[in-house]
Amino acid sequence: MIPLGTLIGPPVPLTVGGAFKLPIQCYVKPSGTVPARFKAGDTIEAAVYRKGVKTPVFTPEVTWYTRPDDLGTPTQTGYDEGQVWAFGTSAQADLFIVGHEYVLQVDWTPSSDPANTQPIAVMLLSIGRSY
Repeated sequence: MIPLGTLIGPPVPLTVGGAFKLPIQCYVKPSGTVPARFKAGDTIEAAVYRKGVKTPVFTPEVTWYTRPDDLGTPTQTGYDEGQVWAFGTSAQADLFIVGHEYVLQVDWTPSSDPANTQPIAVMLLSIGRSY
């Protein structure tokens, strides 16, 4: 899993008041190329923090990514592929301040060890103005 504090990729540009939907691929460390695999009963949750602040600004919805086929039928579980979606509403994004950096963190709790919650994705968010 990704160690706490390790950022994935470059900053993701978002705007104040702009709803967002971020697909996230989780990888096994240290390879960085092998997709992580989770189990059906595992849980995930997310929080957005202002960089350097430990209290969340908001908690976006996060779900396993189940890619649909042309008819809308899911073609994967998301947990087997290590893929998640993080969704932020426009009301949540209204809490962003232009020019400030935020961190989106997705935490995973394995069903086999509910006391062992770990971060699986940590992403820097760069906030701009919507026009």
